[in-house]
Amino acid sequence: MARRFYYDTALSSSKMNLGALMALLGEEGMGQVLFGSDFPNAPGESIGYFTRQLEDGGLVVMEELRGNAVGLFPRLREV
Repeated sequence: MARRFYYDTALSSSKMNLGALMALLGEEGMGQVLFGSDFPNAPGESIGYFTRQLEDGGLVVMEELRGNAVGLFPRLREV
């Protein structure tokens, strides 16, 4: 059941969290992972920290996460 959900990376971009998510979804399920920042609820410093961790972690590619979101919300293609 959990493999049918979509997940975002908001404030959860550590290798441990992403590794667990990848183990759950498998390679074929990574299209269900979207970039999330928890804006405007989280402080800017926290958002920056977790976004850098996501970019530098090497487990996901930011453009792929964006592509996953555009697949769900085509209007974001123009943003």
